[in-house]
Amino acid sequence: MKARLGRYSTWQLRDFVFERGIPMLVVAALLLFPAVATVRAMIRASSAAASEHDIALGTFTTLIVGMLGFAIVLIATNGIVHNDIHRGYYRFLFAKPAAPWRYYAQSFAVNWLGAMFAALVVLAAFCALTAPFFPPRLFAFLTLYYIALGGLVFFVSVLTRFDWLIVAAIWMFAQLLRAMFPASSGLFGRAVDIVFPPAHRLGQVGNALIRSGVAGGVRLEDSALVLSMLWLLGWGTVAFITGLVLLRLRPLAR
Repeated sequence: MKARLGRYSTWQLRDFVFERGIPMLVVAALLLFPAVATVRAMIRASSAAASEHDIALGTFTTLIVGMLGFAIVLIATNGIVHNDIHRGYYRFLFAKPAAPWRYYAQSFAVNWLGAMFAALVVLAAFCALTAPFFPPRLFAFLTLYYIALGGLVFFVSVLTRFDWLIVAAIWMFAQLLRAMFPASSGLFGRAVDIVFPPAHRLGQVGNALIRSGVAGGVRLEDSALVLSMLWLLGWGTVAFITGLVLLRLRPLAR
C-alpha cells in the first residue's frame, strides 16, 4: 500500500502542475500586475528609501491575505475528489486494492506542497519587481489558510463536483452574516460565529504572521491571535477528517 501510494504521488504532482499550477500562476500574475504598479508608484513618491521594504511588504500582505491567498487555496483544492468521480477516473485509480481515503489524503498533502511552491514563485516575482523582502512566517499562514479553506473544499468535493462554487458562496456568506450579526450581538451572532467557517480571523492571523517583527504587526504572543489560529486549524481539520470518513463509508460509484 505505501509503495503504491508513493508511486501515485508522482502522478498527483504532475497533475497538479498542469491542471492547477499553471492556472494558479496565471491568476497570480493577473493579480500581481496592478499590485506591482501600485508599489512602484508609492516607492517613487516616497522620500525615504528605507520605506521601500515596508511598502512592498504591506502591499503583498494585503494581497495574500485577500484575493491571492483565496485563489491559491481554492485552485489547489477544487475538485480534488469529485473530479475523479465525475470523469470516471476512480475506476482506473482503484482497479487494484487501494483505500480511496488514503489516496485523497495524500493528494491533499501533495497539492499543499504544490501551492506552497507556487506561493514561493509568486513571492520571488513580486520581490524582483518591487523591493526585496522575505516574511519567514508567510508559509505558516498559507498552511493555516490551506487547512481552513482547503479542508472545507475537500469535504464538499466528496459530495459534489460544484465544490468551488459552494465553498466560495459559503465563505463570502459567512463574512456577510458576521458583519450583520457579530458574535457580541446575541445568541444568533454566536451561533453564526461557531457554525460558519472562520474567514473573519484570517486578516488578524495573516497580518500577525507575515508582518511579525515589523512595525504595525500584531504580536504573536496575543491570546486572541493564538485562539484565532487554533480556530482556523481546528475548523479546517474537522472538515477534512469528515471528508475522509465519508470516503471510507460511501462508495465512489453512485
